[in-house]
Amino acid sequence: MPATSGRDDSVPVPMYDGTMVLTCNAWRVRINVQNFADASPSLAVPGQSGTPEFIVCGRNLADNRGAASAYTVEGFWTHPPAREQRIYGVRVAYNF
Repeated sequence: MPATSGRDDSVPVPMYDGTMVLTCNAWRVRINVQNFADASPSLAVPGQSGTPEFIVCGRNLADNRGAASAYTVEGFWTHPPAREQRIYGVRVAYNF
């Protein structure tokens, strides 16, 4: 059993300079688990005059949406920025 400090983490901690530090997210914001799947496989084909490279890329392939993090100004507002949407594409490069 883990040792506890006996202190409620939802209560802000006062600092000596007058600021308050939150030790956990505000009760208004809940961030779920972020399971991202990013991939960027590439194929380079060496040639006599250069090397063409073919790249298939994708970000957030599982299309996991929701809030990315919580930016809380306690007592004023909470702003949870959104995660990026699924992005995929193909790139072709040629190295001389």
